[in-house]
Amino acid sequence: MTDLSLTSSAREPLSQQAAFARALLDPLFPVEQLAVRTPAIASADNSLAQRFAVHRNNVVAGLVNGLQDSFPATVRLLGEEFFRAVATEYVRAFPPQSPVLSEYGGTLANFLPQLTSLQTYPYVADVAQLEWLRRRAYHSADQSVLSLTAIRKMPIQQLLFQRFSLHPSVHWLRSDYPVVSLWRSQMGEGVVPEPEHWHAETALIWRPGHSVQVAVITPTRLTLLEQLQSGAVLADAMAAIGAPIAVVSQHFSALAQAGVLCAGDLPVGADSPPSFPDFSNPTIQTS
Repeated sequence: MTDLSLTSSAREPLSQQAAFARALLDPLFPVEQLAVRTPAIASADNSLAQRFAVHRNNVVAGLVNGLQDSFPATVRLLGEEFFRAVATEYVRAFPPQSPVLSEYGGTLANFLPQLTSLQTYPYVADVAQLEWLRRRAYHSADQSVLSLTAIRKMPIQQLLFQRFSLHPSVHWLRSDYPVVSLWRSQMGEGVVPEPEHWHAETALIWRPGHSVQVAVITPTRLTLLEQLQSGAVLADAMAAIGAPIAVVSQHFSALAQAGVLCAGDLPVGADSPPSFPDFSNPTIQTS
């Protein structure tokens, strides 16, 4: 049997790579250790630390630039200079785990509340999380949505005992702050609400086509989404809400028309349910 275990010499490049990666993000790392590990570096002139600092700065700056592009509203809330300082600390504390730059930054919203200077601005983390969910929605898988016209053509028995899945891009974010209003204000789509008028908002993020959508979602619609995501048939989801069937049908039709729903598994059969009302007045954002 062939021995697949690595020899000491085969393992050595990995330790060199680990040391090099650490040195790229840690300004206090003694780069002289790299010279000991790498003879080619050791034979160079004495300007090793200065030359390596240039490379380190380029790597950190590139990652910070990527974060700045990914979180534009957060940049505007904090100011570019302060955001870049925060992002630099984040890069050094949480380096990328993937070579795909678009996948970097998922824990920034969790990092921000740890900073003493931001503890009096907790809403910034929620805005950052909303921006990250927008990024995830943008890069989510494509899938055909279930149109409202197709739903209306379903027999009543099938409709009420149908399972509906959510589009892969669908995310939501509960916030104690007006997270959608704050995000929109920083993206030029509104004004910052006065603090005395602040109230909690739940953001719905999804991509029905090529453009990511963000909207405030009501508690009833959020419950409906959670029920459908858990695998409940429509009849059970409606019963869990406890609102009149006409009211729930309007919420359901709004989600369908917005491109949030996909067809799930078909039911195996059920008793004849009561008549299902026609859908009307679809709208996502309500007060």
